Amino acid sequence: MFRVIVRRWKLLAPLVCLYVALLAYYANRTMILARANETAAAKLRVVAAPSSEPNWLKALRKEQERLKSDIQAITELQKTLAGLTNEVAAAEKQNSETWFARSSELQVAIEQARTALQETIQWSRDWERRKIFEAAENRLAEKAALNLDPVKEQERIGKILSEIARSTRERMKLHDSWRMSSDKSNEAREKFMTDLQKINAGWLKATGELGADTPLYEEIPIGIDEPNKTEAIFFRSVIPDLQGMSVTVLLDGTVKWSEVR
Repeated sequence: MFRVIVRRWKLLAPLVCLYVALLAYYANRTMILARANETAAAKLRVVAAPSSEPNWLKALRKEQERLKSDIQAITELQKTLAGLTNEVAAAEKQNSETWFARSSELQVAIEQARTALQETIQWSRDWERRKIFEAAENRLAEKAALNLDPVKEQERIGKILSEIARSTRERMKLHDSWRMSSDKSNEAREKFMTDLQKINAGWLKATGELGADTPLYEEIPIGIDEPNKTEAIFFRSVIPDLQGMSVTVLLDGTVKWSEVR
């Protein structure tokens, strides 16, 4: 009998173990589901809890807080903008004042430099003028010691100055004619050079004859358009001669003597 009971137990033991395992599994799952239900119920209780104020009031209060924050931010931006505006205005004012001061200083410096330059130019002209007068006075003193015939000397000087003036005018007209001419052939160039050499020879001869008397007479610069002007002045006396006479020579060779009073 005992052996039969043991044999049957051996057969039922795996089934009993399986039953116990299944029973433990379902018990554990039941416990987990119970805990999940309790958690869900707690959440539902929280969600379903009655509110102390309406939703529209909550939304209004939230919007009010947002507007308050925006107004505060705008106020801070306005303060920052005002500060930057004041800084920019102050910087511009300082830069304007600095620029005005430097501009005034520069203008004063330019005027001073211009005045100094004009004074230097005038001094240079006065100095050159004094040297010209000194040279003329020295030459006139030399001629006084020579005891020259005043009539013949005036005639000689007038002839020389007239030749220099005429040759100068002819040379200027020749250059102008060559410049305007469309004929630049070798034959035309040779003729131009021949005429120029002839004019220059007469000019050199006359200036050589004037020689030491050159400081007594001042040559007046001639403009480009003046060769055709009959009354253009080319020479004039620096100081009167020993007889108190001064000479003016026109570019066409006309000689005019006048008494200096």
